[in-house]
Amino acid sequence: MSKSVVRRITATPVRVPARPDSLNSPGVEDTDSKFAEKFHTGARWTDFPLEIKWIVEMETADGQTGVGETYRGPTREQMEADLIGLAGRDPLKLEWRRLPVRDMRIYDAVESAVLDLAGK
Repeated sequence: MSKSVVRRITATPVRVPARPDSLNSPGVEDTDSKFAEKFHTGARWTDFPLEIKWIVEMETADGQTGVGETYRGPTREQMEADLIGLAGRDPLKLEWRRLPVRDMRIYDAVESAVLDLAGK
């Protein structure tokens, strides 16, 4: 087995608060529930800061760790579905421009973790 094979992937949910008025101008209340649903931001856009982010840690057989952070909103089920296919794979042999991740909110986290490992 290659030493750079991913032996463990950990996804830790975190809630990162946003500063007041950091999503819209002061006094603007966006209540477009269709927009919020389309972009998975909660019942309305102002729910966006309450959505969960995930810290993704990929550890290789030789003990190296790569770290990434998702966009807000993926569920645990979505995280598990996209991360399961990376276990046992060598990040140095993945096609970095087309990683095997379906949900774009998760893609950046995996890309960061893989490139973090590649840099080490």
